Amino acid sequence: ESVLAALRARRTYATNGPRILVHATLDGAPIGSDLPLAPEHRLVLRVAGTAPVVAIEVVVGQDVVANLLDAPTDAIDLETTLEPPQGEPQTVYLRIRQQDGGTAWTSPFFLHP
Repeated sequence: ESVLAALRARRTYATNGPRILVHATLDGAPIGSDLPLAPEHRLVLRVAGTAPVVAIEVVVGQDVVANLLDAPTDAIDLETTLEPPQGEPQTVYLRIRQQDGGTAWTSPFFLHP
């Protein structure tokens, strides 16, 4: 029942095989949440990779708008501010890429004006 509830609430993420652990919130809300669009949003992200993580990409719509990682690391615990484009509804998701090709994708956050 809990797995179905998570799927229905869009509170899931996927990987291409490696057991990368990802936990992300935007303004305190979990992935998959509907949120009001604001000039700034607070992103909290925790990642435990199975190999060095080389990129944490913020994807708005279909465009990569930022890479939040400066150097490869196995574990990430970060807080940052996102400034998504204003006016139109937006989807924001994260793509985590490892040095060995392992990748994880979060469900999007849905931002509405």
